[in-house]
Amino acid sequence: MLEKVKDFFQKDNKPLTSKKVRFGYTQEDILKNINLSIKKEKIYAIVGKSGSGKSTFLKLVAGVISKNYEGQIRIFGKYRSFSKDLFGFVPQEAGFIPDLSIKNNIKISGLNFGVSESEALTRAKDLMNQLKLDIDIDKKPE
Repeated sequence: MLEKVKDFFQKDNKPLTSKKVRFGYTQEDILKNINLSIKKEKIYAIVGKSGSGKSTFLKLVAGVISKNYEGQIRIFGKYRSFSKDLFGFVPQEAGFIPDLSIKNNIKISGLNFGVSESEALTRAKDLMNQLKLDIDIDKKPE
């Protein structure tokens, strides 16, 4: 898997390009004609007022939103049809329901992404082990 990831990023293509991207959760567009070309070894910031579509655009790029958009999004020259195994996405919103245990939050998150409760827990425990996190998932988030 690591070789796949290394190969993907070693291409000479631009890390991210978008062309005529349009998206709306309803009939009204949030993103209109978004054209972007990001170069390697540069740092960029996406800035704007609350509700202007910054997080929505990043969700489109990450594949969190995968339907009902128009235009082209390419990552390292490939159309945004990459495997979610190669990329991760951390939303800006707090992801936990404070009245539920961490374990139940993990189960719900898994179901939201089409992963069974047991698979979500297995993946979460594997990640916690890799990161050397010693967390009691039966407790509520702090």
